[in-house]
Amino acid sequence: MDTGLDQKPSVSIIIATYNRAAVIRDTLQAMMRVVTNGVDAEWIVVNNNSTDETSGTLESFRNKLPLRILNEPKQGKNAALNRALREAPLRDIVVFADDDASPQQNWIQEIVAACRRWPKTEVFGGKIVLRWPNKAPCPDWLQGSWLLSLGFAEHDLGGAERPYPSEVYPFGSNYWCRKSIFEQGLLFREEIGPIGSSRIMGSETSFLVPLGKRGKQMIYCPEAIVEHRLKAGDAKDGVLFRRAYSLGRGGAHIQGVYHADLLSRWPAVWHSRQVIKVSIGFGKLISGFLKRAKRVRMENVCRAFLYLGQTLETSRIVLAQVRAEKESHSKPLALGRHKV
Repeated sequence: MDTGLDQKPSVSIIIATYNRAAVIRDTLQAMMRVVTNGVDAEWIVVNNNSTDETSGTLESFRNKLPLRILNEPKQGKNAALNRALREAPLRDIVVFADDDASPQQNWIQEIVAACRRWPKTEVFGGKIVLRWPNKAPCPDWLQGSWLLSLGFAEHDLGGAERPYPSEVYPFGSNYWCRKSIFEQGLLFREEIGPIGSSRIMGSETSFLVPLGKRGKQMIYCPEAIVEHRLKAGDAKDGVLFRRAYSLGRGGAHIQGVYHADLLSRWPAVWHSRQVIKVSIGFGKLISGFLKRAKRVRMENVCRAFLYLGQTLETSRIVLAQVRAEKESHSKPLALGRHKV
């Protein structure tokens, strides 16, 4: 495979943002400190229909960074990312970062070096560490918990560069692909991810899971590091519960309708099973809230919300399909558009 990196390497860094003018300002200031010696780098920021000062903030960086500004009126992070993939001339390496991520100065250099070390690999992920508000330490009850990944997007698989384990994928604040991935016409699923104030988590996962199923190797690169800047209130119980429920909803879209054979043969049995699963989910929720130790309580409640989110969203998807089928059957055939 021609890595495209034998000459001067080129990198496109894509960021989508919505109504977070102050946040994207801090991010672009951090990007200005990234060393790009010997690399042709361009930042592509997609303004996703923002109504605050985001537009003016982005314009203020035109002469400070090699910056391309795009606008996507359709609400949704993935719609914004797809705008960049369709419209911008992509460089050899396509990097995705979030609008609240601060990379280390050697970030781009480490990304390029990893691509050179793994010339046949097309997908990579870096480490994401957390920066708590006012540089406070991680709360005691959260230390070492899997909730750091679910609730705050921490991504740390250790200090060794290696292939990702099966069914483990890079996180959205810090991963990159070779341009060849997108030359195949691949795009993000626009019904998933942040959409305005709504969220179905799984933006990058919905893109990466099919690649993994196709046998694409993905490499974890611990030296390419970004900080996820948390804001005050991010560790509140309700925030974590909403993220868990949202992640469960995303799982329904990514994994598809489970027991589809049962649904097609005995739909009444499938729906009855869903009712039982919802009851089980609420039982798990009540049981979780009764735990006294905060870490145990939070982990159990979040597991229950994950379960409920996936169960209820799966039912919603199936009911939407049923309605769509009924509507299609009730409409008269349009001549020239249907084969009979």
